[in-house]
Amino acid sequence: MSSQYEKIFDLLPKERMKTYFLATNCKTLSIKLYDINSEVGGLFKLPLEYFEVMIRTAAQQAFLATYGENWLENNTLHYMLSQQNREKIQSSIKKYKHNSGFLPIDNVVADLSLGFWQELFSKKFVDRVWKKQFETVFTNFDRSKTIAEHIAIIHTCIDNIRELRNRAFHHEPIFKRNLRKDIKQIHDVLNRYSDELYHHVVSQEKVSILIDYSIVFPLLDDNNKQQYLVLKDEIVVSNTDLDKKLAKLDKMALAMLLKK
Repeated sequence: MSSQYEKIFDLLPKERMKTYFLATNCKTLSIKLYDINSEVGGLFKLPLEYFEVMIRTAAQQAFLATYGENWLENNTLHYMLSQQNREKIQSSIKKYKHNSGFLPIDNVVADLSLGFWQELFSKKFVDRVWKKQFETVFTNFDRSKTIAEHIAIIHTCIDNIRELRNRAFHHEPIFKRNLRKDIKQIHDVLNRYSDELYHHVVSQEKVSILIDYSIVFPLLDDNNKQQYLVLKDEIVVSNTDLDKKLAKLDKMALAMLLKK
């Protein structure tokens, strides 16, 4: 007789559940892993939101100082952008610009994707923009590295975090990612921008706490056999005979975290 979890599994699209089933080889554990994946993805919302807003704000500060208050309409900037981002910014300007000629900057900024902002942190803008503006915008950076090195690091971080963001916000699996690396990259970039912002996000987000606890989920599979889902750097499935007391304490810690 099928369990409740098996019935739920059968109701969901096979392609969506394929990754979870390959990780667990069990319909019941697939649904439980799906639920945990969703909970962990939700915990990333706060740090991801601060990260994306900070990236937009930092780029705005630097490019406004370089190209002036009409920087979004600057032809030199448009020429340096990829065709995709050039068309995107021109489309956004056309969408929001009033007949009077007034352009509501905030509307255009909100309309542009994280991929657009990532390009503003690419190598081609180091000499023209960042060598002059980086120290003004990023007030807490490591001076042992060059500006070009910092921009390269931030560009790489945005690329990785953009993938995390898209997967988490589109309800895709993130359990195979190195979650410790993801949250560390968010922290590192925020810390370059502002020590105060970094400490605020660290104090509020719960991803790091989850990872530090190495949460253990004791579960029964389709055949009532004891299995474990372990959240550490990533979520893995294990049938190791883990310490039951530790498993119970960690499960309680997770429950308290998710209720906050």
